[in-house]
Amino acid sequence: MSILQTVNYMRTTGDTSGSESSLPRVAQGVYDRNLLMRAQPSLLHQRFGQQKPLSARSGQQMVFRRYEKLSQATSPLSDGVTPTGTALSKTDYVATVKQYGNWMTVTDWVDLTHVDSVISEASEVLGENMGETMDSVYREVLVAGTNVYVIEDDTVTGSGTVATGTTRGNAGGVLNKTVVDAVIRDLRGADAKTFTPIVSGSPKVNTYPIGASYWCLIHTDMEHDLFSANGDFTLGAEFTPVERYASISGTMETEVGKYRNVRFVASTNTKVFPDVGAAVGSDGMRSTTGTSNDVYVALFFARDAYGIVPLQRGSAGVFVEKAGGNSDPLRQRHTIGWKSAGTAVILNDDWMCRVECTSLA
Repeated sequence: MSILQTVNYMRTTGDTSGSESSLPRVAQGVYDRNLLMRAQPSLLHQRFGQQKPLSARSGQQMVFRRYEKLSQATSPLSDGVTPTGTALSKTDYVATVKQYGNWMTVTDWVDLTHVDSVISEASEVLGENMGETMDSVYREVLVAGTNVYVIEDDTVTGSGTVATGTTRGNAGGVLNKTVVDAVIRDLRGADAKTFTPIVSGSPKVNTYPIGASYWCLIHTDMEHDLFSANGDFTLGAEFTPVERYASISGTMETEVGKYRNVRFVASTNTKVFPDVGAAVGSDGMRSTTGTSNDVYVALFFARDAYGIVPLQRGSAGVFVEKAGGNSDPLRQRHTIGWKSAGTAVILNDDWMCRVECTSLA
């Protein structure tokens, strides 16, 4: 379910008398479509969360409730004796929705003389801005999780030194088998559920079935690290590129491939901490200033690890105001903007993991 449910009240400001009428439906549909088409690809951080829209006029908070597993009843029953019962145990997580927006001005002269439809172009640019903005809002919640690995090894030939904690100042190695194996072990040990159904095998040569999997969101800079073949340090030969899947049904647009039961998808909007890792060495890690390594975040998700809360109605919209009104007596300035509301909340830290690492330049 997408949070992008556009509102239906884009207006045209009338003349100086203040009269107002709706934009033609055709124009409104074009602006809505432009906004949505440009916003959707950017919203990768919302796609792995449990969607729970907040109805209009229902306050600003959503409560997620998780019922905990019961302790195993391993004591034998006594004949004719009713055992002591047990009670449901629950944990509540409260998410507060906030509103975001942006807008721009398009002058009548530009609109009249430019070879393109500037307002339509502006709606596309603003749609991308909305998608990236909301994606970053969700991202900042998710990167604050407490289940963290930092890859400290500063070579590309060893097995990789992995540390738990948030000392990203020691980060010096790329994403590798050692840490991915550790994450898989942790998720399975926490009874974290996978997302995707199994992709069956096929008779095609050099294709592979894909088992029910967790997802990992990485930066596009890290893609080539997955394909490197430097022994046991990277994912190497055990990594299966998406083009070698037995079937591409159900794959994501920016999916890169899979390792064991983790599928990787890439985005340019994942979290990067510039120039905060270990000092730059001779191994060619990326660095913004050339002083310290840039630290990249790879987010691993199991099902229901976090929630996304949009407003059910009016969660996202594009608004066009035609030139005119008391503040624009010569009708020189059109405005176009977007508005959206939502938030994210971590529901179970044990069902997700943040890996902080570097990337080869």
